[in-house]
Parts: sequence; structure tokens; C-alpha cells
Amino acid sequence: LRGERAAAEADAVFEEMNALRNRLIADVKQAYAEYAYLAGQMRVLAAQRDVLDQVEETATTQFGLGFASEDTLLRVHIERAALEDEVRGLERYRPALSARLAERLGRPVHELLPFPKALPEPGPPPDEATVSEAMEAGNPALLAARSRVQARAKGVELARKDGYPSISVE
Repeated sequence: LRGERAAAEADAVFEEMNALRNRLIADVKQAYAEYAYLAGQMRVLAAQRDVLDQVEETATTQFGLGFASEDTLLRVHIERAALEDEVRGLERYRPALSARLAERLGRPVHELLPFPKALPEPGPPPDEATVSEAMEAGNPALLAARSRVQARAKGVELARKDGYPSISVE
């Protein structure tokens, strides 16, 4: 019984280690997703900048030919200024998000990481029964708790056996 109790305790410690590993992986995934989201926002703003360049070129040509008023050209300049402000604002987040991801990966935090490629679109979510089964079977914290319960049950059983007096006839 002592061996079974020790094995159950060891299983609990092992599952707690797995739970910690899962938390670390989740932290890395979270930091990566935030950095990838920032990269996506920057790509969208770059595409908007390209569109604004074309609009500005068209507005300048139309204004030069007398087909557009000056306020059209000014609106494009205002949009460009707002876009540039947004880009500068997002660029201020990049060092912090890069450092967070680098720290989670165990890399030097002072180096700016390159932006990751775009994340693939997630598939449809699984049904509720599948999620429940996966959570029940693969949750290290739950498995650790079950192992602790088994260890304590073995401890109770061992205490009951040790509690009986030994009667021997000599």
C-alpha cells in the first residue's frame, strides 16, 4: 500500500508538471497571437496607405485639371495624417510585444523580433461533447487531483491496517 500511495503521489506531481507546461505553452501562444495581431494590423494599414497613395494621385491629377476641388485633396491629406498617426501608435507597441514574446521563448528581450506570418483562419469550433471529453481526459490539474485523491485513499487504507493491533502467539 505504501508503494501504491507513493506512486499516486508521484503521478500527482507529474500531472502538476504537465499543468505548468501547459500554462507556459499557453503564455507563449498568447504572446505570439498578440504579436501576430499587431503584424496583421500593420499589414492592413500598409494596404490602406497604398490605396491612399492612389487616391491622392488621382485627386492631385483631377485638381490639376480642374475636375476636383481643393477640399478633396485636403481630405486625402487629412486621411493620410490620421493613418500615419495610427501607424506610429501601433509601432510604439511593437517593442513591448516583441520583448514579451522573446521573454516567453527564452530569447534576449532587447532584440526586435521579426513579425510572424499571418495566422491561419481557425476552423469551426468542436461540439460541446468533444470539448468536455478532451477537458476531462487531458486536463493535468484534474488528473493530478485524482492522483492525490487516490494517494489519500491509500493512506487511509494503510492507516486502517496499521491501526489494528498485531496479535501474535509465541
